[in-house]
Amino acid sequence: MPEKTPPKFPCASIPEDAHDAKLLGLYPQKQEGALMQRVKALGGRLSLGQWDTLASLAGEYTPDTPLHLTTRQSVEFHFLSSDKIPVVQKKLSESGLSGFASAGDTVRNVTLASEDGWRKGTYDMFPLAELIDKTVAGIPWVYGMPRKFKISLSGSTEGRARPYMSDLGFIAKDDGTFMVVVAGSLGAKPGLGISFCDSLNLSEVLPLIVAALRLFDAEGDRKVRTRARLRHVRERMGGEEFLAKLNELFAEEKGNNYPVPAAPVMAQADKAFIRLALPNGNISADSLRALVEACKSSGGEIRAGLEHDLYVSKVEAAKVPAELAAVVDKHRVITCPGAHWCAKGIVNTWPMAEEILKAMPEGSDKLVAISGCPNNCAHAAIASVGMTGCIKTVDGERVEHFRVYLGGGQGCNDKLAKEAEGPVDFDGAVELAKRELSED
Repeated sequence: MPEKTPPKFPCASIPEDAHDAKLLGLYPQKQEGALMQRVKALGGRLSLGQWDTLASLAGEYTPDTPLHLTTRQSVEFHFLSSDKIPVVQKKLSESGLSGFASAGDTVRNVTLASEDGWRKGTYDMFPLAELIDKTVAGIPWVYGMPRKFKISLSGSTEGRARPYMSDLGFIAKDDGTFMVVVAGSLGAKPGLGISFCDSLNLSEVLPLIVAALRLFDAEGDRKVRTRARLRHVRERMGGEEFLAKLNELFAEEKGNNYPVPAAPVMAQADKAFIRLALPNGNISADSLRALVEACKSSGGEIRAGLEHDLYVSKVEAAKVPAELAAVVDKHRVITCPGAHWCAKGIVNTWPMAEEILKAMPEGSDKLVAISGCPNNCAHAAIASVGMTGCIKTVDGERVEHFRVYLGGGQGCNDKLAKEAEGPVDFDGAVELAKRELSED
């Protein structure tokens, strides 16, 4: 197990090593000299003071660019210059915020279903997420893994935290045990997870996580990054051998002295909350600051969701800041930044999202996910309607096209979306989406 001395957050200067920079949540944008800083929000949970800090920093250091919410409950600043990074990181750290382990070859942000603990019959998984995060942070070799590793915790059997697209997905059952799904991922060639067990005891969660990390660290491909996820280890070894090896390591780890997590608390009644479907996952500093003030007045809470959205408790829709009123409980459309900001983006995703929103029937619960390249960051492969961008040469001209996928299980089960047709041009993709969205 190669150990890596991780960089420190906040940094005094941007690390020269690209892997260290990513561990701090830093990525270059396509615009020369512009950097993105990702901020980790464990399970999407931040205090109102921390949300206010994000709004204040965005207003001061990126006044012309909104904050961006990711599909894994983190928050991003865009268009930061290199000289501002140490200053911004220092101010983040002073508020208990960090970009460390929000990116890079390590265990990423543990994700939760935002409504869990607010909806009757669902467990609040946040205390378990905190314990997992603390335990993993103490493993010295976890910062030099073959690639990223993702863990999700679902507080009900509905699996709303998308366990099947995670390296490890834990699904809480009414009897206090967990169903466990292992070795799923998306990317350009997605493959969803397989069942590890139907009834895992709470005391076995940490031993299983460390066992899976050991297996990944030992067997993951360190040369070919496109074949470096835990899923690829499973595919290379074969499901039976993979599960046998994982069980062997699991048995070893159960002999170690791990803390026993506190039993998750189940919500006994529904708690009032609203969902803000942020267009393209973006929110201005002023809008976020106003939302924080509304929550302070009502004693409410803000949680980042998994679909470029915010969940807000104890704030009535009528009292939401005016600039956010139009997106209360609206449609589920996810768009990565695509060619707007991302260095890997191939097509512009935001115009497509605008057309899709016009076409969605009122009250539709279907999920639309639009990715600007085949890397699938918007999770097109599990959506009701998914699109990934590509370029096709037409009459000698390079023209933006999309591959369109339909019928995904949204990561709650092992159902991948199937390619309907592709690549098709912008108008063709819109028509395919309209047809699917119009069906009951």
